[in-house]
Amino acid sequence: MFANSIYSIRQLAESDAEAKVIYRFLQNDNVSEADIIKNMSFNCVSCVEDKSVLCIQDSSEINLYNHRNRIKKDESIGLTNAFTNA
Repeated sequence: MFANSIYSIRQLAESDAEAKVIYRFLQNDNVSEADIIKNMSFNCVSCVEDKSVLCIQDSSEINLYNHRNRIKKDESIGLTNAFTNA
């Protein structure tokens, strides 16, 4: 899932039935966020055991708010959430 940068359940699931199973799992009262984090942390530790690992964190942020009126919808740049001039 993470190797392909897929974070959407719809993109992760190979079928509607599989997506339904994932949604039901996440809505299960017997499964907590803490349980999922604990399991993922354990799996991560197991994968890197006895290995040298370099972890890089980037807290960069791109803020184009001041350019909101300058960015226009343009077919050459693809899909944007810029305002359309009607």
